[in-house]
Amino acid sequence: MLTILAGAWRQISEDVMARLPEEACGILLGRGDTVMEAWVCRNAHPGDRTRNFELAPQDQFDCARHARAAGLELVAYYHSHPNGSPEFSETDKRLAVCGSRHVIIPVAGGQLGPPRSYRIRGAVSTG
Repeated sequence: MLTILAGAWRQISEDVMARLPEEACGILLGRGDTVMEAWVCRNAHPGDRTRNFELAPQDQFDCARHARAAGLELVAYYHSHPNGSPEFSETDKRLAVCGSRHVIIPVAGGQLGPPRSYRIRGAVSTG
């Protein structure tokens, strides 16, 4: 189970709300199962960003450099679902990398819903 510290949750929440109606996305940094920082990434998806996301490559590179300097590790990725669903979509499943963790933040009626965490084991299992 992931633990997201208050400061990191504040960063995620602000990012998600600021990007509506588009999906927000970023990288969660910390140690082990504890998220200490959220690294906000630009949504670089070339199509409909209200239903899709793609982490901007430069943002990923900058995050890796920051994490190394700060002694942090990549704990998970996050993105929002402005449609209110916390479920891992078919697109999410298709693009997920084995061994990665993902946190989805649903938004419904302008309000954040409870986040849901997934760990990718094998091709597409969650948990």
